[in-house]
Amino acid sequence: MRIQPSACVAHPVGTAAAGVRTANVNSVMNRNASPRRPANQGHTGSGSDDAMGVLSYVLAGLLLYGGLGWLIGHWLHQNWIFPIGMILGLAASVYVIVKRYGSEIPVSGEKKEKK
Repeated sequence: MRIQPSACVAHPVGTAAAGVRTANVNSVMNRNASPRRPANQGHTGSGSDDAMGVLSYVLAGLLLYGGLGWLIGHWLHQNWIFPIGMILGLAASVYVIVKRYGSEIPVSGEKKEKK
């Protein structure tokens, strides 16, 4: 099998061949992409999707901030920084969960006045 010399040549970004290649890649990516909803819309996922999302936020917060706390504590030879990082990670993950999955209905029950 012989390789065509033109197939091995890299095309500079501004050339027509690079533009055609980019258009082909974009069309494949658009065809395979799942539709996304805006962040300000209400969450309509199933219960298991919600549970897995909450679990992943909690674990990610604990691992990220706990890991940072462990690294900083190890570097400074202070053992108390690791639990502080874990607590901050849990607090940050609870904040993100409430912002993402929280209700859009006002908690106080106040109704808007008509003018």
